[in-house]
Amino acid sequence: IFVYGSFACNISLPSSDIDLMLAPKDKVSYMSASNILESVAVALQEKTTIFASIKPLTRATVPVIKLEAVPELQSIKLDITIRSNRHRGLEAVEIVKAYLKEYPQLNPLMLLFKYMLKVTELNDPYKGGLSSYGLLLLLVGYLQRKADWPKSITLGEWFIRIMHFYTKWNPSHVCVFPRLPNAKLSEIEEDIFVFSNVYLDVPIIRDPLVLDQVNNVARTSTQVAKILDVFFVAINSVWSDCLCACHKKKSVPNNFCDGKHKLLDRVFSAIQGCVKIQNILF
Repeated sequence: IFVYGSFACNISLPSSDIDLMLAPKDKVSYMSASNILESVAVALQEKTTIFASIKPLTRATVPVIKLEAVPELQSIKLDITIRSNRHRGLEAVEIVKAYLKEYPQLNPLMLLFKYMLKVTELNDPYKGGLSSYGLLLLLVGYLQRKADWPKSITLGEWFIRIMHFYTKWNPSHVCVFPRLPNAKLSEIEEDIFVFSNVYLDVPIIRDPLVLDQVNNVARTSTQVAKILDVFFVAINSVWSDCLCACHKKKSVPNNFCDGKHKLLDRVFSAIQGCVKIQNILF
């Protein structure tokens, strides 16, 4: 049994699910994974009393058992999957850790954006939301737009820049193709943001682990328009509450101020505190 996902990468919220993978020596097919998880779900229902809820979703794109512990165990939520030819959770842990090392600002940004999607109930891919991995690739796609971002950019400015950029993103026609970690620009054959001539029902965020085909990690994210609405509302709320004089005239200025966003300073102080707590606990 392996731990993967946000918890394994140290970018989980206190309320995040813990992802567990059952890993046979040999990868199994989709149908075999579904059958195995159905048997596991039955065994858990018959032989354990520590779970208040056991929900097998064995017909999902990636079959999963969603568990919630009894209140005495703080209602901890677990997702159990099985390693198969469709499941690259363990490989994703390594690539996520590499992105976090390459972009130090990514950890606190992930925590803030994950919390935004959590409170708006747009973080569950089984309900049309965006998974943590999809969100991370969305942020990485923006960070990879330039090889030489100014080092003076504050976390508050990153937060604003990313939301500002994606409020103008058209997910029905523009795909996001992040590069592998530490890849040189000269090694990339295509742009990160690729225009599509056909209308897309869901956004396409390609998994960089599978470069020979489009493995869309946002294939179930039918609520992406609501996510972009959240970004729009959030960024306008930040500007309206910011104490900087340069934001009094325009809700979204073209030029960013010198970083004296007192409201954002408080927000990111809290996020950085969460990072410190994670480092102590995990």
